[in-house]
Amino acid sequence: MDARVVVIHDAYGIVIDCEFTLPLPEQQRRDHDVRITRGTVDDSDVHFAPVQGVDDEDEIWIEMGWDADRTVLRFHDVKVEMVDGRITVDPTDVDDPHYLAHLVLDHIVPRWLALHGDVVLHAGAVVSPRGRAIALIGDPGQGKSTMTTALGLAGWSILGDDACRLVHRSDGWHAHPSYPGTRLLSDSRRELVPKAPSTPMVESGDKHRIIPDIALATAPSRLAAVVELGSDSTSPSVQPMSFSQATASLARHSFFLAPRLSELAPRAFTLSSSLAADVPCVRLDFPRRWDIYPYVIEMLEQIEGPAA
Repeated sequence: MDARVVVIHDAYGIVIDCEFTLPLPEQQRRDHDVRITRGTVDDSDVHFAPVQGVDDEDEIWIEMGWDADRTVLRFHDVKVEMVDGRITVDPTDVDDPHYLAHLVLDHIVPRWLALHGDVVLHAGAVVSPRGRAIALIGDPGQGKSTMTTALGLAGWSILGDDACRLVHRSDGWHAHPSYPGTRLLSDSRRELVPKAPSTPMVESGDKHRIIPDIALATAPSRLAAVVELGSDSTSPSVQPMSFSQATASLARHSFFLAPRLSELAPRAFTLSSSLAADVPCVRLDFPRRWDIYPYVIEMLEQIEGPAA
């Protein structure tokens, strides 16, 4: 009998049975979709895909590899093995529980979902008061979490601030809630939620997890648009993306994984182009000033369109 302590959580619309401590409410025990345990991952026979565009090995954040029946992820100091509905995490010398929770929730589970064929955007996601969702993509540091939180304070419901699972149904694409809370640097916390308690994402790190006193979405919502947060411009502007621009942007800002390396690029193109064909994608450039956020939120309300 397995004596390990595992806890049931809900995240991304699935049930997770996890041995690691996660910043999520515990749920009643029931059938799980994926089980995450601590163990040893042997990657000696794994073929890892070459990492493009990185000359210094110390700058490589993640490597993806495969052998006969496993998919293996290799982070700086953590190895991960995925086989069907099981994920084994080998943290070697890592003992920071906040960092391990961050890896599991924000990187490992989204890639497990992608491995099983889901579209998972590296995005914040919100639901407007009129009932439709918008996903916010963009490069690191462009303000996805800050904009997500600002929209929540303006009356929108938060689906998540870093990863958005999309499921296609007969009436379109639907965005699932990821897990409660957002992750903010100190300047955004001081400006937006100065009194909200927080916990660091990594020990002594500036970015903290918070659960602000604002509405959190609990059910999937139909996706109205994908908005790429662009440059720090002199004034706000919105530009529609062409199909090819949207496909490339969605592929760049998604978690992609496949059972074999040969399937990775075709899957990324197929899913990104399918989403780009169905959902409007725009680029939003705006000044990174707090006084401009009310105007930007009005622009997002126009992008979202009529009520669901």
